[in-house]
Amino acid sequence: MKKSYMEYIELIDKMFSEKNYTKVLKFFTTDYKEYDITEFEVLWVRIWALSGLNRVEEAIEKLHDLIVEKRYWVLEMITEEIEIDAIKRDDRYQKLMEISEQNAKNFSYKKEGKYEIFTPKNTDENTKLLVFLHGNYLATEEFSQIQKDTVNSIGSRLKGEFIVTIPYSSRIAPSGQSLWYDYGESSKEIEKHLRIIQDEYKIMPSNIIITGGSAGAGVATEVALNNNIEVNKFALLIPHIPKLKNNDERISNLRKSEFFIYSSTNDFCMKYANKFSEILTQNNFKHVFHCPDGYGHFIPPEENLLDRTIKYFKFSV
Repeated sequence: MKKSYMEYIELIDKMFSEKNYTKVLKFFTTDYKEYDITEFEVLWVRIWALSGLNRVEEAIEKLHDLIVEKRYWVLEMITEEIEIDAIKRDDRYQKLMEISEQNAKNFSYKKEGKYEIFTPKNTDENTKLLVFLHGNYLATEEFSQIQKDTVNSIGSRLKGEFIVTIPYSSRIAPSGQSLWYDYGESSKEIEKHLRIIQDEYKIMPSNIIITGGSAGAGVATEVALNNNIEVNKFALLIPHIPKLKNNDERISNLRKSEFFIYSSTNDFCMKYANKFSEILTQNNFKHVFHCPDGYGHFIPPEENLLDRTIKYFKFSV
């Protein structure tokens, strides 16, 4: 039986921290098959390791294979997450990134974005709704059962007082993964999804929490900024929101909302969480920023973030 994806996330996070590129390259050449991971992840981490070892020609060759031959596309957030300075200095890198961008634009959409949902036996005007937006590269057809188990687990944990739903992005990568590629575009999908759920279950806006991890938190932030739907509770976990500017005219819309923000000292998205917290503080907007030491870009179970979120928004279960 293969090891779980979460075990892989914890392993790769440790490898990123140690920067033992020889060890990483060996693992992703010979030992990775015991983990339930995609071809893209294997190939991309090999490129990172080769770049770290300053084996530029090999790294560029494999990047060419990834983008040109296999027609994958590389998100900007992935190039931020790991240090690949050796190949970024090579002129061929930027040309390959331009091809990657074209690959992304050429992908088709699903006819309808899918979603998993946990519904209590009985619902009424007091029923609450938790919307969880997955991170990039975590939602695939292959992992759909994991997503279902996650929904059911959270739903059971919330003792039947919450409807819990996990929408999938409609943009699909070659590996079958749902990706939030354009946060503005993705936020419209979420707004549509929310209206469907609200219409069916008559959920009061004050009883809705939108939460997301990484890119999912970026999409949740975009929903808050747009202010197109009447939701004012957002939990942003390891949020990836690199393009938010202090002079964004939509920031004033955030005064209507309150935010629970989580990041950690070894998270490459920590700088975005910090910046967002600073913007909220400068404008006296309601929020809390929970930032323990030592974790990377994943959501550690021992931090009990679900409980913290529920408690912060003063919901009792």
